[in-house]
Amino acid sequence: MTWLRSADPLLVSAIEAVRICLLVFGCAAAGWMVGFGMGYRRGVNDAIAHDIACGSHRVSPGLIDRLDAPSLSD
Repeated sequence: MTWLRSADPLLVSAIEAVRICLLVFGCAAAGWMVGFGMGYRRGVNDAIAHDIACGSHRVSPGLIDRLDAPSLSD
């Protein structure tokens, strides 16, 4: 990149800023893709096994009772 030595300093700083942004956004996108892939795989495995590992994802009996109860707006 010897042409950068003779380029305008403003142009050089703009190119460096773009390179840094691409690096940051690229790492963020790669991290999101890895996280999405891991989450997708876990969901598929849970669906195949008919079991959800996280207890907070189960429907509690109290919630079903509240859904069956008549609301005040009826």
